[in-house]
Amino acid sequence: MSGFIGPIIGAVVGRLIGHQDQANAISTILQQIIGPDGSGITSLTSRFRQAGLGDTVQSWVSNGPNQPITPEQIDQVFQPEELEGWAKITGTTPDALRAILANTLPPTVDHVTTNITNTPPHFEPDPGDVQPPSALRTLAQLLNKS
Repeated sequence: MSGFIGPIIGAVVGRLIGHQDQANAISTILQQIIGPDGSGITSLTSRFRQAGLGDTVQSWVSNGPNQPITPEQIDQVFQPEELEGWAKITGTTPDALRAILANTLPPTVDHVTTNITNTPPHFEPDPGDVQPPSALRTLAQLLNKS
């Protein structure tokens, strides 16, 4: 993974998922969505706004609590082909992937946008310092059930 976002995502997911291949796949997908340097946040927020979910995504990138999103709303934002491809990469079903994204996107986007504004360029996190958000624990639980 490249950019400063990759190590952050990789450290969090790597600590949660016992299967290194699955952890790498999930990290890769999240990095594809968000971008290696966070540059995909603009595109992602645009997709949510086009799907009528502007207030939801705005809560993730601003201060305050994150509004939740459902797996069904994930379908409004991402194309079926994207979800199917990502599901194959992670070795799970598209339905399970929708649940994973619904649980992980809000805290991940929140964490990344906070780090973009507060982190100097070329930041490399210490994996031991990363505290995984509860949604990523849910991700690990979902993947371990598959």
